[in-house]
Amino acid sequence: MFFLGIHLSIQSWYEGFYSAALGLSVLVGIFYIVTYGYRFVKSRIEKIAENRGVSCKVLLQRTQTIWYSQPKQVTKKQRVYLELLLFLHVFGLILIGILWLGLMVGLAMFLQIFS
Repeated sequence: MFFLGIHLSIQSWYEGFYSAALGLSVLVGIFYIVTYGYRFVKSRIEKIAENRGVSCKVLLQRTQTIWYSQPKQVTKKQRVYLELLLFLHVFGLILIGILWLGLMVGLAMFLQIFS
């Protein structure tokens, strides 16, 4: 009986540690996806705009996401193109985050077989 109690406490500690490690990997992964993804999207959109002759800054924290230094020189077509490109990049980041969560859940289910 005593050994059964020790065995169950060790097993519950192992399962708790296992869950905490998976939770931490999900949080760290999402953190890196958001921070590096934000930097990538910001620099990519600004670089594409610069190649098209438009000087702008990407500000994802505001309602006006793309700020143009000379808004009168930017055509409607260029604005729509850059906004669509920004939307597609942010949507891609969301999909990568969902894929990361799915990968971690799949890994947890796979490792659960061996425990």
